Amino acid sequence: MKTYWNINGTLNTIKEWQPNCWIQVTCPTEQDQQELENTFHIPDYFLSDISDTDERARYEYDDGWMLIILRIPYVKEIRSRTPYTTVPLGIIHKKDVTITVCNFETNMMLDFVSYQQKRNEGFTDYVDLIFEMSQARETTSIYSDILESTMDTYSSIINNNMNTVMRTLTSVSIVMMLPTLISSLFGMNLVNGMETNPWGFPVAMFLSVVVSAASWWLLRRKRLL
Repeated sequence: MKTYWNINGTLNTIKEWQPNCWIQVTCPTEQDQQELENTFHIPDYFLSDISDTDERARYEYDDGWMLIILRIPYVKEIRSRTPYTTVPLGIIHKKDVTITVCNFETNMMLDFVSYQQKRNEGFTDYVDLIFEMSQARETTSIYSDILESTMDTYSSIINNNMNTVMRTLTSVSIVMMLPTLISSLFGMNLVNGMETNPWGFPVAMFLSVVVSAASWWLLRRKRLL
């Protein structure tokens, strides 16, 4: 779909191309691509690069033609856990020709046109038009930074919770290890003076309970449990 916009004065559609107008191409067909190449002699690889969904944001200059590729937001599926992605938007310019090409129907371009029409203002020239696009890119970058910061915050919360769980498990392991240590010492095949003592087993149990209680109290006091 190809739309011609008059950028001088109010942003309005026009029926055919005029010098210094804006050509908006959305979801271009093969016929649209051939017309752009044959009429304006745009380098063919410009359109191929823009159609690549993984194309990175960059700037290129070739034989007087300027290509700026931005990554703009796109809603791929509302019900998905990650409904948003980014797609390439190409800005092509040479002298009195300014063309934007996007292979997806995005809300960003619709909002961009609607916002300018509500302001009842147009653009002085192509530089002014391209810098409105730059503002949109900067806004997208700000929201991307906010999203990244939010993800880092969630990651920090998860790590803190995991550290708390690991600290609790370590403390419980220490409490359970001490009675095992005492029983292991009394269970060795060595002379310890309690082999024939009828109070040997109760003493070992008592020491185990006391040591466990003391270690539990100490860890609780230091807020490790």
